[in-house]
Amino acid sequence: MISIGLFLYDHLSKRVSLPGSKRIRFAADSHLQAKFKHGFEYSDCRVDDARLVVMNAKLAEQKGAAILTRCQVTGAKRHKGIWLISAKTPEGDVSTFKAKTLVNAAGPWVSQVIAQIPEVSHKHRLRLVKGSHLLVPRIHDDPAAYILQNDDGRVVFIIPYLDDYSLIGTTDVDYAGDPRTAEIDDAEIDYLIKVTTDYFPCSLTREAIVWTFSGVRPLMQGEHEASKSATKITRDYQLELDLQANQAPLLSVFGGKLTTYRKLAETVINKLQPYLPPMAEAWTASAILPGGEGVSSPHAYAQELTKHYPFLDQQQARRLAFTYGRQCEIWLAGAASLTDLGLRYGDLFEREVKYLIDEEWAQSCEDIIWRRTKVGISLSETDTQSLERFVKTYRKG
Repeated sequence: MISIGLFLYDHLSKRVSLPGSKRIRFAADSHLQAKFKHGFEYSDCRVDDARLVVMNAKLAEQKGAAILTRCQVTGAKRHKGIWLISAKTPEGDVSTFKAKTLVNAAGPWVSQVIAQIPEVSHKHRLRLVKGSHLLVPRIHDDPAAYILQNDDGRVVFIIPYLDDYSLIGTTDVDYAGDPRTAEIDDAEIDYLIKVTTDYFPCSLTREAIVWTFSGVRPLMQGEHEASKSATKITRDYQLELDLQANQAPLLSVFGGKLTTYRKLAETVINKLQPYLPPMAEAWTASAILPGGEGVSSPHAYAQELTKHYPFLDQQQARRLAFTYGRQCEIWLAGAASLTDLGLRYGDLFEREVKYLIDEEWAQSCEDIIWRRTKVGISLSETDTQSLERFVKTYRKG
């Protein structure tokens, strides 16, 4: 079955930059337990989901969009063929916006947004499923990631992460709480540790865990799928268009996954096209996100950075290349030494922090060290507290 799946994976889409799959035999020096003799190798892409979101917002801004982060939609109503949308800022200020169409792409909160629009109902059912991850010190020095098949039919990934760590995940657990407060539980920790030690000859324990994080997937649940395990629920999406005579349309997105986000976005626009002014041809298939211009790979760009900014060591250049791409040149411009980059907060530079606040909508220390970057993994408590003070002072100024 795996061979068939990989054959389809190789041939159903054009392979441009990644090689096809192949069957492999593990040598005596394999990182896996000795009982594993055969496997398959295939190539895929990886992404930092938080950086992906920010860079999509930056590209939208470059195209003329107004990006209003942390503004909560508190209500929406149709009036004379347009939408009147109320939104509240973190400071409690309420503004009203007008729109010809309204797209509800609120992920796990999509039903909550609809609930604030009395004239609209929906037929789709969401099933919230939590996925959790562990970060531990690197358990193998192989540059490849591993996909481990568990007895329950699920797979667990072991991915090299930030040079020194292994990222282990994910789980599939039904979730009924607030998506903002999702966190790993003991059963998930035990599950991920067991799968890892079943395959790797390591004595992984809870004490080795450096960091954990969890997210909530908004999956579509069909009428007869309530009894299915979370693993077997489709990752596909459904679009629901709410139309009323001579009134502005509302399009809600139910489900979906990261890998098809551009295709989903184009489908949304195509559905709304009859209700909007004439549009240009679709362009997102080949669009390069900010920072990726002229970058063949992060590794190659890291070498370029050390040539243009020789005061950066290899580790610093790699972090900037993988985090920002060419966007880091915005705040590196004119610097001739590390001193020119200002105060240091662990691996972070003062100029970098200011850029994240000014250009990437960071509002807190947590935004900076966990969402925009992942330096919180190694940042000391002293540096964290200093950074918190700086962020508060800079934002007030």
